[in-house]
Amino acid sequence: IAEGPMGSVVIENGAQLRSAEGGRIMVLAPVIENRGLIETPEGQAILAASQDKVWLKAASKDDNLRGLLVEVGTGGDVSNLGEVIAKRGNISLMGFAVNQEGLLSATTAVTSNGSIKLVAQDKTTMKSSGIGTGLEVGSVSMVRDGKAAQVTFGVNSRTEVLPDEDDTSTAVD
Repeated sequence: IAEGPMGSVVIENGAQLRSAEGGRIMVLAPVIENRGLIETPEGQAILAASQDKVWLKAASKDDNLRGLLVEVGTGGDVSNLGEVIAKRGNISLMGFAVNQEGLLSATTAVTSNGSIKLVAQDKTTMKSSGIGTGLEVGSVSMVRDGKAAQVTFGVNSRTEVLPDEDDTSTAVD
């Protein structure tokens, strides 16, 4: 759990953040704006906007998910106006207001699934469900001060999960 006061993060146009293969890039702040390039090959890019708490948990129980599961307490604003690319990886944008106005691109393959998760929510509470079972999500509010949590797609935005054309692996059925 990350708690406490945090500032805004702006990734400027021309900035480039790249992880090693299988790595993660995590940006956690009340307000996040990406105008640059974020690349995480076979890894995960997390932009989680929260005014107070962010929870991260391994997605070990679900083979369809890669990387970490993300939840926020009092959601903030996250905007992508740049590019986030995760070949055979995951892109997760989370907050009360999620604005997708740029490029989000993941690729998927037979043995390395890729995904994009955009979630607008607020007031998530986490609780321990017993020894060895980890954390579970409690209540989730979708309205704050009369405003609804919202995912917005800009007119020229592009959100895509494409097959990995470089992967030649096959599967039965």
